[in-house]
Amino acid sequence: MESRLYVYIIAIFITLSGLSSQSFSEKRFYLDIDNNGSITNEIDDYLELVDQVIPPANNYNRALSWNYAEYIMGLGLIHLQRADSRLIDAMLIGSDHLLSKRNDHLDNLQLFIDEKPLPVWPALERRWSFNNEPVAFTNHLMTANILQPIALTAFVLANSENSAYRKKSRYYLEQVEKVLNEYSFSNLWFDEINKLFIHANSSRISQINEISEEKIGKPTSYNRNFMMATVLYLVLETKKIHKETDNNIIIDRYKNTISSIINNFKKDIQIIDYDINNKYLLWNFDNSKTSDQAQTEDIFHGGLVALSLMILFDDKNDYFNINQSFLHSLSNTYLLALQKSPPAKLEFFEYIDGTGDNLSEQRRVSNLFWCELSLVNKAIWEESCGVQLENEGVSVRDGFFLASGIALKIKLARMISDN
Repeated sequence: MESRLYVYIIAIFITLSGLSSQSFSEKRFYLDIDNNGSITNEIDDYLELVDQVIPPANNYNRALSWNYAEYIMGLGLIHLQRADSRLIDAMLIGSDHLLSKRNDHLDNLQLFIDEKPLPVWPALERRWSFNNEPVAFTNHLMTANILQPIALTAFVLANSENSAYRKKSRYYLEQVEKVLNEYSFSNLWFDEINKLFIHANSSRISQINEISEEKIGKPTSYNRNFMMATVLYLVLETKKIHKETDNNIIIDRYKNTISSIINNFKKDIQIIDYDINNKYLLWNFDNSKTSDQAQTEDIFHGGLVALSLMILFDDKNDYFNINQSFLHSLSNTYLLALQKSPPAKLEFFEYIDGTGDNLSEQRRVSNLFWCELSLVNKAIWEESCGVQLENEGVSVRDGFFLASGIALKIKLARMISDN
């Protein structure tokens, strides 16, 4: 165990020193929201940011799940709006690094819950300990955070006419599905009847204080299910491009799981009348019903739900019954309940019901996960997200929001020109 703790300590050191210079780590990045001519320079800034990051050696303190994987995801979001070979090059480097640090390519640790090695990216932190020793552990959110950028890279490469890129796309697709098959959809972590991702159906998960005993085998929080849904969606879209749609069992499984996740969420939300013209949505962190377990959704995890819904939203085909009206009500949750008044102060409550004033510095910028809703309600960009990215900017640690902001800025400009 001493050697494992040594690795754990080294991992912490690497993360804390995961930028090439202290001066760069203190740099802030800004968007010029009214100047589309600045986009090229802003993309250059983001590429510089990613280039300065030292790739973590493992995920033992979740440095790959947060923030490295997010940086790679950001590259893809920008590329979808403005093609740039430099972005693809960086995505390839990032996705290859993520796969090289997967458990089966690294230390092949035995997962505490699963009681065997698996092709995932386990954490090894004291918060998940048994007999006072850290154990190898992962959950659906940590896994989805890493699968997302790999799946997005596969999608981007599949759209290329370059045969080498398309071959690489298929490789990434195979690697994502390997994780889905051996971990995510295993009987331990997936409810095949209800088509929902669950907390492991094993008492071992409560032994390391990940959840209480009452939640064993129950659906995970909405944000974890939704983040997994986005991975499945990217896999489906990539398979469609490669014309790999013959295996109806797999395709239907992915589609039905996404639909079940959305329907499970919809049946538990509350629709609140703010005034005669406006409604907003409220929901809990998960679907726990008892008063001692129910917890109102917070700004960070609610942002992951909002971002996931926007990724899944398709206003032309509406595959999953996510429509403009529903998303507009969700945007009102941000504007009418989560955001403090006046909007110009850029201050937010901790919970989406307008309560809680204990936001940490890191959580204070997590409102930016909600910004994609600007596509259905421009007030979010004009009164909040755009202003925040222009006036306050983001740190290197929160660089994903620079990337998502650049991509959103391009999409909003295109919407204006199309109209």
